[in-house]
Amino acid sequence: MAESTTEVITKGLASLGQAQSDLQGTLEEERRRTAGLKQQLEELTQQLTLLSNDNVQLLGERQLRLDRTEKLLVEAKSLEQDTEKCSERTSDLHRQMLELRDTQRKEELHFTEKMNELREKIISAK
Repeated sequence: MAESTTEVITKGLASLGQAQSDLQGTLEEERRRTAGLKQQLEELTQQLTLLSNDNVQLLGERQLRLDRTEKLLVEAKSLEQDTEKCSERTSDLHRQMLELRDTQRKEELHFTEKMNELREKIISAK
């Protein structure tokens, strides 16, 4: 019985040694897997940081374009108003030009009439 107890103990110890060895192997495998996962996590974190920075940059560029667009719209509105004022002024000037032409024709007609009267007086005075 002592031999069988010794054998049982020896087998038990061998079995425990094998289990400890298996666990050590599993532990090493888990450590390597954890290290790989940590490395993947670091890489993903770096990629996420780069993407975040890219997004910030793109948002900044978009905001600049929006600001420029707003300025251009304000400028376009101002130019539209200036164009309307110029159009009104052109219409006013055209009306004034027509009035001046009319006045000039009247003056020329009046001048011609006066010249004709003077001719008649000169002719009748001779």
